[in-house]
Amino acid sequence: IASHSYNLHDSEAYLKDKDDLNNDFKQMENIVNTKYFAYPYGLCNDVYKNVLNDNGYLLAFNYGPERKFRKATKYDNRYEIPRLSMSSKMPMWKFKLRLLLPF
Repeated sequence: IASHSYNLHDSEAYLKDKDDLNNDFKQMENIVNTKYFAYPYGLCNDVYKNVLNDNGYLLAFNYGPERKFRKATKYDNRYEIPRLSMSSKMPMWKFKLRLLLPF
């Protein structure tokens, strides 16, 4: 389970300051205790990564460099692990195909 945050589910969450991010992460701990984070809309910056580290998060997932979807490799930064996109409208066959393709 990876948190998306407590109340920062907008495309400008990555522009929040350190205090706002810390407060949000503390509130999230009351709901789910996880050390994994998925950036809302795949957007992050150094402030976000520093706050994740300060709060003991082990891994964080975005959409890869330049927001391109791709599979993770062992060389990825632990706070910038790319992820594959999946939506509630995506058919399961398409998601399975993404898992099988070598990108």
